[in-house]
Amino acid sequence: MGADIVMLDNFTVEMIYQAKAQTQSRSQLEVSGNVTREMLRIFA
Repeated sequence: MGADIVMLDNFTVEMIYQAKAQTQSRSQLEVSGNVTREMLRIFA
């Protein structure tokens, strides 16, 4: 749809990976809600 940034609020790790695949790096993704140190390690 042409969005520059897409907010992912309270998404599971699986849902975040699906959103990343769907946007194909055309949009930046911002993740919020339930972000823990463990999740940050997964994303890093």
